[in-house]
Amino acid sequence: MMKKFSASAVMIGLLGSASIANAVDDDLNIYGFLSVGATVLDNEDSDKESVTLDGFNDDAGNFKQDTVFGLQITKQINDKTSATGQLVSRGNSNYETESAWAFVSYAVDSDTDVRMGRLRIPFFYYSEFLEVGYAYNWVRTPSDVYSIPFSSFDGIDITHRFSAGKFDGSIKANYGRFSEEIDVFGDDYNSDLQNVLGAALTLNRGDFGFRLAVQQADLNFDTDVNADVQTAYEGLVTATLAGDAAQVQTELGNVDLAIEDVRGLDVAMSAVAGYESATGITGLSDDFNLDNKKATFFDTAFTYNNGNYGLVIEAVSIEYESALLLDTQSYLISGSKRFGDVTYHATYSTAKDELDSGVVGQGQDFLKLEGEDISTILGARYDYAPGTAIKFEIEHHDEKIHYSEPGNSAMLYSVAVDMIF
Repeated sequence: MMKKFSASAVMIGLLGSASIANAVDDDLNIYGFLSVGATVLDNEDSDKESVTLDGFNDDAGNFKQDTVFGLQITKQINDKTSATGQLVSRGNSNYETESAWAFVSYAVDSDTDVRMGRLRIPFFYYSEFLEVGYAYNWVRTPSDVYSIPFSSFDGIDITHRFSAGKFDGSIKANYGRFSEEIDVFGDDYNSDLQNVLGAALTLNRGDFGFRLAVQQADLNFDTDVNADVQTAYEGLVTATLAGDAAQVQTELGNVDLAIEDVRGLDVAMSAVAGYESATGITGLSDDFNLDNKKATFFDTAFTYNNGNYGLVIEAVSIEYESALLLDTQSYLISGSKRFGDVTYHATYSTAKDELDSGVVGQGQDFLKLEGEDISTILGARYDYAPGTAIKFEIEHHDEKIHYSEPGNSAMLYSVAVDMIF
């Protein structure tokens, strides 16, 4: 997907790109990146629930969602130590500014670095430069695969670079914690992700690249059981088991009233409690609880880029101990061809949730947690000046299964300008 940049410049997301650095002095460098875009979402079936894709939820032009401004400062303190800070302002967060990076780096030797502070979690192939739109051909990374609602953590990582025969590579290990409010299914939750632990291996040989990463964390969210929602679902399950169709419709109305202004995960936890009460089945609340439940993330990527042709294949698997979040399998395949200053690209991506077996799977089906999405992207990138690119993109997104029901499809039309300076 990328143009053929220096690997070191890309992987540290502007830190090493002297051609775009504005040197204030020999030891202090300031870098910046900016993306601005305009997007229109067109749902294909007005009789079905509207698709919400990448934060776009209507057919009015959106000039805010894809806007990102970042400023990065790096100061070389001495031969071994440097300090880096990156401030990012995002349109989808009402332009609030936050520190995406704030770390101290210590060079153990020429091949090994230790960093501590606010860091990027190496979830994905593009994690280190996720918001630097200039680094890839898409207007934004495909959300079927790049779906984690946070990208930074507070902790430490160690990177060791090596050569083995014809391969150059690096291995990175990290440990830390993430304690902030995050968005899950459109609602905000206070989260505390403890013991964020993982490693990423990267290998390169000529135009070919390979990456393998694994991460795990202990999840904690501020979910609550709502008594009114629990009672409403208890009535619904009881009526359903009794086969009373008229009462089922009445109870559905009670559920709709009870869940107004209640967050999605709270509704699900309350529904599980109501299901237990109505059926006499015990243990489900613990199975669906999100506190101190582990999540494990696997990522594999294969890349090829000879400057004219490019290929990216990336696959992600996420496994949850909590039944409230379904295990997810996703992947993307993206090819590109460059003609002078213009690069054309095409991408296919998909994500599918998997129901558990037995009673837990029945509970997940009752909560309508299942989903499956398929997206196809066609786009073009024009590098009309050094450090500046304009992008055009059409995405067809199909919700094959949306909350366990057939979903809608939509077209997303996007144009964006990305620059680094």
